Amino acid sequence: MRIARSLVVLSSLLIGSEHALAQEVTVAGSVPALASSLVRNHYVQTYAIDSRPDHPLRSVQLSSTDFDAFLIVVSPEGSAQSDDESGGDGNARLQIAPRTGEWLIVVTAYELRRPGRFTLTVDGPSPVPANRPLPRAAIEHLPGAEPTRAAAPAQARVDTVRLTKVDTVTVMRVDTVLVTRVDTVVRRPRPAKSGPAPR
Repeated sequence: MRIARSLVVLSSLLIGSEHALAQEVTVAGSVPALASSLVRNHYVQTYAIDSRPDHPLRSVQLSSTDFDAFLIVVSPEGSAQSDDESGGDGNARLQIAPRTGEWLIVVTAYELRRPGRFTLTVDGPSPVPANRPLPRAAIEHLPGAEPTRAAAPAQARVDTVRLTKVDTVTVMRVDTVLVTRVDTVVRRPRPAKSGPAPR
């Protein structure tokens, strides 16, 4: 009886390990030296992965002997994460919290304008080449890219008042777009009221 139970446990472990191995997909590709692939001085190659409840995306690893691998992953919600060294030997690796939806995988080099061949290993569904513009979150994760800063507060308007005559006021305005305007206000005396002449 114990032997039968042991065989059942062993067979279930083997089936589980075969299922885990079947989820890992390896894709060989290349980052082309094309103007259409150039984003902020980095050649990029993108893939889409459809993560499903029964077959979720769990990890992505990028390796290359042609360049220092740099990996960016964009979630279905639009947030991005990147890695350069976690795979060891200049390779990149990211662990993914299982979430359903379409993930965008961005393959590039840490070096500027560096094309080359690579290997992408995915624990999850097969990646499909995606020809689309990079979302802002991915662009901000490119090597050397600066994060978007908050807009600077608007500068206060400077008004200069110059009196040239008693009845004339000239106002010079310098706005935030550095456009100078000159407004002249002329005060005219009111006409005298008609009435009986003073005695």
